[in-house]
Amino acid sequence: DVAGLVVGRGGSVVQQICKETGAEICVSGEADTPPSLSDRIVTIWGTAAEKDAACKEVVRITHRSQELPDGEDGIFVLVVPLSAVPIIEGPSGSTLGSLCEASGAD
Repeated sequence: DVAGLVVGRGGSVVQQICKETGAEICVSGEADTPPSLSDRIVTIWGTAAEKDAACKEVVRITHRSQELPDGEDGIFVLVVPLSAVPIIEGPSGSTLGSLCEASGAD
């Protein structure tokens, strides 16, 4: 599973990402994941630059796990805190719409 690829054997991959980016990363265990989710939760702490770099690496690993070449479409689900949803959506969905338009995401 993708969580295993992010964590790595004995935590080696997540430790390397933390070392390279300066961010702190926690991948939820099966018991820590809400029953409604079949996936794990990856939490990243740090400065904006540290979080950005670590997030990009997690997305790269996730994309690679789908066995798609770089630049090909894949699926990536992002769970955000409920309190952040209005900020991400923006007025009448304008912020989310602009983000989708600029990035080409659906």
